[in-house]
Amino acid sequence: MKKILILMTLVVFSQATFAQSRSFEKLREKFHGAADVHTLKIGGIFLRVVMKLATSDDLEAREMLRSVNQVRLMVIPQEAFERQGLSVDGFRSVLRKDAFDEMTEVRNGKDRVTVYMRPDSNQSNRYFVLVANDEEVVAMEMKGNVDTEWLAKNNFVKAGAR
Repeated sequence: MKKILILMTLVVFSQATFAQSRSFEKLREKFHGAADVHTLKIGGIFLRVVMKLATSDDLEAREMLRSVNQVRLMVIPQEAFERQGLSVDGFRSVLRKDAFDEMTEVRNGKDRVTVYMRPDSNQSNRYFVLVANDEEVVAMEMKGNVDTEWLAKNNFVKAGAR
């Protein structure tokens, strides 16, 4: 499960040249140039190489993520998030206003991982993974298609979220 969450996080945070959601754009604007805020975007052939390496021993994960084509990631220290007057719950409402539906939420120790999905044009979806703990907030956005049937079969999707 951790491997899939890490892989989904890599995919979401590595986006090259696609129009971002308003949610991710708001985060990017708030934290552009801020100290200790790290961003990563990846797409195209480099994303394919990263995904192949990350899923080299897990064919199911590779198949599930094979049509994800762009990822963008942002890691924000919790204190920077709070300095901007933001809260994770407040950002969750921004995601809902941006038409993202919550697919699942997983708690692992102090980490709270929530996966959202928004259908987009051209039979492609946009996914947003939000990971929050006491130290940092990680936001990852992916564009493409993830096999939601596989996610549901493996209990990663809330009932009715597909």
